[in-house]
Amino acid sequence: MHMNDTVKDILRRVDHTLLSQGATWEETRAICDDGVKYGCASVCIPASYVKQAAEYVAGKIAICTVIGFPNGYSTTAAKCFEARDAVENGASEIDMVINIGWVKDGLYDKVLEEIKAVKAACGGKLLKVIIETCLLTDAEKIEMCRVVSDSGAEYIKTSTGFGGGGATREDVQGPCRPSCKDQGRRRHRQSAGRGGFRGPGRRPPGHQPHCQGREGHGKVRRKLTMPTPHNNASKGDFAKTVLMPGDPLRAKFIAETFLTEPKLVNNVRGVQGYTGTYKGTPVSVMASGMGMPSIGIYSYELYTQYDVENIIRVGSAGAMRADMELGSVMAGQGACTNSNFADQYELGGNYAPICDFDLLMAAVESAKELGVKMPVGNLYSSDTFYDAAGRNMRFAKMGVMAVEMEAAALYCTAAYTGKRALAICSISDNLVNGTELSADERQTTFTNMMKIALEVAVKMEGK
Repeated sequence: MHMNDTVKDILRRVDHTLLSQGATWEETRAICDDGVKYGCASVCIPASYVKQAAEYVAGKIAICTVIGFPNGYSTTAAKCFEARDAVENGASEIDMVINIGWVKDGLYDKVLEEIKAVKAACGGKLLKVIIETCLLTDAEKIEMCRVVSDSGAEYIKTSTGFGGGGATREDVQGPCRPSCKDQGRRRHRQSAGRGGFRGPGRRPPGHQPHCQGREGHGKVRRKLTMPTPHNNASKGDFAKTVLMPGDPLRAKFIAETFLTEPKLVNNVRGVQGYTGTYKGTPVSVMASGMGMPSIGIYSYELYTQYDVENIIRVGSAGAMRADMELGSVMAGQGACTNSNFADQYELGGNYAPICDFDLLMAAVESAKELGVKMPVGNLYSSDTFYDAAGRNMRFAKMGVMAVEMEAAALYCTAAYTGKRALAICSISDNLVNGTELSADERQTTFTNMMKIALEVAVKMEGK
């Protein structure tokens, strides 16, 4: 079989599947061989062959198996045991079937708790949730999109093939599309049906055509789009580390100047997000917009919906010291603020937002390696750009180095979500002597700040 790039791209999203009751080791081995040969995402096989198959493929392809299959009405304890046992035997992906009776009873909370329990039992391995769409109403399908999104599972799947019907185009393009506000944060895989390798002309009812390695088998991985109201990227589109300038044009500049093969992954409301590589390390860059409410939204969604671990703000700041030159770089160890952003946490006191120490140390090291002078100190994050009361400079007397409008909210959000954040700022204007850069210069001349942040991304990749 000659494969062009399009076919290869499809096959890498396919689970090569054999789940028939009479599956033999010889057939399972053939599935493994074909899966490796054609570069499939995984082979999905009966649990009894997982250990043998994992030893046979020796890491050349992911081994997937099913639990609670195909009826879904096993107890939660039994499903968790199956998941742990499969993982111990070498499975790296788990497909579970939901308790459909609970869905029909409206017990969505119980379904959610069961998926969470199975996810925990997977020990960090990938979990896919089969909802058996042929047995559900449209309303139930929509609700299950929400439940699976909230559960932490990586994929939602349509069908076992044993329920009297398979996935339909409408299942994927209609109710399972995340049209409701919190649906679809998880990716979607199309289910192959009861057996992957079925032989010519033996596809189950409702089985949709898949890419051919052998005859008519495989499960196509599909991603749901529009996971949040502000971001139409799919799960997995963002790298572990995201650089966040305020200006979308600065995000575009960073991506096109420094990243290899940058891909536009978000452009909702013109807030551009890109992902590429820098020195072989995946890195994303996305605009945050101006002000704490804006960066609060985008950083929270990146942290909680896209598994981003590190956000580095790369923006402009106004110097509060006469000796800070235009275009120079500083890192914000902490961020004072006049904002009420932290009130949402109901802490009963004054919270002091600070950066992540590991990110800060990586930035200090990177600046030294690049020969860039980068002082570290306190920032002042202000809700007001035009300081009518003239209070900004009062913070200078307390040792605050510069004023900007985002860092405090970013640091709060990182602390609340258990993630990392750092603000690296370039001086765009000096409040002491009145000098300032032009708008064009602010977009394109802050390269030292950008280089430091990118080097931090490389250093943090393994942490």
